[in-house]
Amino acid sequence: MQVDMMAIYVPDLNFPFMAEAVAYAEEHWPEELILDDWKGVRNVLLDDLSKLNNLGRPHTMFTGVVTLSRDWNDLTDDDTKPLVELFDDAIGIFSTDQFISSELWGGRGGGSMYYCAHCGGCLGVKKCTACGMTFSDDGYRTGWGIPMPPKLIKQFRDRGHQFALDPERLLPR
Repeated sequence: MQVDMMAIYVPDLNFPFMAEAVAYAEEHWPEELILDDWKGVRNVLLDDLSKLNNLGRPHTMFTGVVTLSRDWNDLTDDDTKPLVELFDDAIGIFSTDQFISSELWGGRGGGSMYYCAHCGGCLGVKKCTACGMTFSDDGYRTGWGIPMPPKLIKQFRDRGHQFALDPERLLPR
């Protein structure tokens, strides 16, 4: 299927040679192009609280971007199911590749989700809300979060990560 990639670009973002680059990509690897039709993105970080730097802050093992089929505010306003289930349903593409992640982000605004590499729990301001491991506040984490959705658990496991505690134990039953 041939997709008109120019249709996904905002007219104000007219970079030099953009049309030529898109035409070249459509001609040479059309099967690799992804239509940017998602409604939101979230930055997802998996932090190892057992490895703190000299300031007591956690080591980030994975940073990735997840695309969403729904706007994040719509998800948080929807009370038809637990938020983690709505989040999981909305997940489209997830990548830990820095280049692909920046392409997926596409200049959109969005927030970050911080998770514990030990148990998959949400990271609060100074500790994991599930296992209680602590770290120093670096000003990034807000203390609010939801359990890691099943699709993200699978993505991290597929990348070779082994949780010490099963994150699925935190999901609603």
